[in-house]
Order: sequence, then structure tokens, then C-alpha cells
Amino acid sequence: MDYQSKERPILFNGEMVRAILDGRKTQTRRVVKPQPPEGRVWVLEQDHRPPFSVCMDDQLEKFPGPYEWKTWHCPYGVPGDRLWVREAIRRKPAVTGRWSGATYLADLTPVAGKGPMGSYCGRALVNWKWKRDVLPSIHMPRWASRIMLEITDVRVERVQDISEDNAKAEGVDCMTWINHPGAEPSYRVFFWILWDSINAKRGLGWDVNPWVWVVEFQAR
Repeated sequence: MDYQSKERPILFNGEMVRAILDGRKTQTRRVVKPQPPEGRVWVLEQDHRPPFSVCMDDQLEKFPGPYEWKTWHCPYGVPGDRLWVREAIRRKPAVTGRWSGATYLADLTPVAGKGPMGSYCGRALVNWKWKRDVLPSIHMPRWASRIMLEITDVRVERVQDISEDNAKAEGVDCMTWINHPGAEPSYRVFFWILWDSINAKRGLGWDVNPWVWVVEFQAR
């Protein structure tokens, strides 16, 4: 039976949306949930549809002894699947008592198109779950998405295993630590800071070195 590709939503903040639009971001790293216990090894089975990761006992040389295993399916899909981007939307100022439309918060590009029942986006504003004048990305409807990404590769690694080239592919800037002005500028340093700003408060910061899904993609 042929595999049917699927579409799933994925959230990005404004900075990452701009990086995608500029063609600078072709990868994203997301925390594996739940994290596997220590002392295990990952084996990524790419020959299956969908591919899955197997967490097995690291004493495989004792085979045929007993070992434990568990599968983790990548929640973002497999190569060939597509991700439609959810991003924040800002409501335009009211004109004569009516909302005149909305723009994508990342670059203030107007939201165009038609929503359910053929309603123009300006008419759909009333029903959206606004936080003040901004619609959080989690509430963005499918029809308002302007970015489609096709997955080209999926793998599992520790977050600290990211290389300089892959950090650049994450769409971040190049920088150095303020207290080390003589050090070479690094994309990896900026990714470290970005990662902690999102995940440290959840106990999954850089120093914890969690397992992550690495999803590579290209914009369509």
C-alpha cells in the first residue's frame, strides 16, 4: 500500500518566520517527548513508513539476552510530508467601526484569502481568539497560513551535537559572547541562547542536552 503524505501544523515565532521567508532557515529542532532514559541508544528506522525511532538497551553485545525497547514516532511527520506554518497575526486598526483586515505580525504583510464559507478574512476577525490586537500563532486557522514546508529529512540527536553549519541552517544570526570579544563569531552560540530562551524554563535547556527531533525542510 502506497504511503499517503500528510499535512500537519507547526508553530514558529516572528524571527523564525522571517528567516524562512528569507531562505535562511531550513531546519528546526524540537524536544523529543518524553525524553528517553539514560544508558539507551537510538536507532532511526528510515525504511518504514512512517519511520520511527527505537530506544533499546545499550548492552546489545549480550544478545540474545533480554533488552527493552520502545518506539517514538516523530510528531512532525516523515520525508515527503508537509508542514503548514502557524504564525501570529495582528489586527489592523478599526475604520468607521469595522476592522479593516489583518497582517502577519512577522513582517506586516496583509492576510489575504477566504476563510470558511467563503468569508473574507476581514469578516472572520470577530470570531478569532484575540489577545488584545494579536492572534497567537496557536489559534491561526489553516486557511490563513501562507507558508508550506516539505520535510526532506528527519533524525534524532542531542541538542549540543548541532554543528556550525546546521546552526546556520536554523536561521539564527552569527555572534560571540560579550565577555569573550576575541572569540570567533559563531552561529552555534546564538542558537544556544535561542534554545535556552525557549526551553530552559521547562527544564530542557542547553546544559541538560536533551534529545531532539531534527526536521529538515524546504519551502514550497
